[in-house]
Amino acid sequence: MLDIDLPRKGRWREALPYAVEGYLLGDLANAHIVADAHSANPQIRAQVIDRNWLEQVLTFLKTRGVQPQEVYSQASLLTSKANEWTVVMRTEGAYLIQQNGFAQALDCAEGDRPPTLLRQILQDQEISLVPSHLRVLWEGIGPEQLAKKSVVWSEALGVRCTMESDFKLQAMQSLVPQATNLLSGEFAAESPLAWRKLDRSMRLAVIMLAISVGIWVLGYAVQTWVWGNRIQHLKAQAEMELRRGFPDTRSILDPQLQMQRGLADLRAQAGYYAPDELPALLGRLSDLGESDEMHLMSLDYQNQNAVLAWHCDSADQAQTLLGRLKQLGLEGTLKADTTGQTVMLRLGGGAP
Repeated sequence: MLDIDLPRKGRWREALPYAVEGYLLGDLANAHIVADAHSANPQIRAQVIDRNWLEQVLTFLKTRGVQPQEVYSQASLLTSKANEWTVVMRTEGAYLIQQNGFAQALDCAEGDRPPTLLRQILQDQEISLVPSHLRVLWEGIGPEQLAKKSVVWSEALGVRCTMESDFKLQAMQSLVPQATNLLSGEFAAESPLAWRKLDRSMRLAVIMLAISVGIWVLGYAVQTWVWGNRIQHLKAQAEMELRRGFPDTRSILDPQLQMQRGLADLRAQAGYYAPDELPALLGRLSDLGESDEMHLMSLDYQNQNAVLAWHCDSADQAQTLLGRLKQLGLEGTLKADTTGQTVMLRLGGGAP
């Protein structure tokens, strides 16, 4: 375990192996380095493991049907409280865990005396950093021996020492969420998804594609919301205009269609028809006054205007024709002549 002075910005992960290289006795290529990204320490804490040893352990487990998902160092499993250090004494070696979580190896204790390196570390600490309590975890030691060692260690170190057994139970109970998983990089547990099998460039391409799709979906949603509000505003405005122009309208289902029908009725009452309506109307009017007593003399249609003239044999027939036109919503006129038997009808934009 190492604390490296390396700024956490830019491509610091790629520079970490070269910063660790000076502390290694062996080849850098045989070192598996894991950075503790959750550490509150301003320095970067790195845990270094022998790559070949870790690979052999994982291979041994895999041949027996065991696939580890997470691997932690012993120091990551044992946390210390404020003003408290933890010492782990095991048959294969001893190590110290300081309050900030940093762990370092110790020499083996001689008899009941504490390790020499532990005494030296306590002496080198500033007074404000010396712990008030030292928790010592022993493996395979009985209660009587623990009580004796507690007294001897406290007198030798000048720090209150408490002895505990059952190391494995203590380790499992102290497992913390921020502990660093040592299975990373090439040793990361295989995922059921194919994501981990992609190289860095492919992952970057997939991420960029996902971001682009997300931006497009967000833009489409925003545009849909904006146009939806715009449509609602235009619909409310159309209903208001319809009420203003046709106050007798009882209910509004389609303001645009109802407005078109209302305007068409107004145009018909005024004698004006749209260009697509006028030819059909003229076809009906040409046969309106055809009888023995009245007939159509002329029909002049140009520039979207039409003038029709009927000749009637008597004034009564002329009044009958005017009545028929009125039933159609049209206002015909008698030509100002002495006979009073000619009926005129003007349609279109020029109609009076």
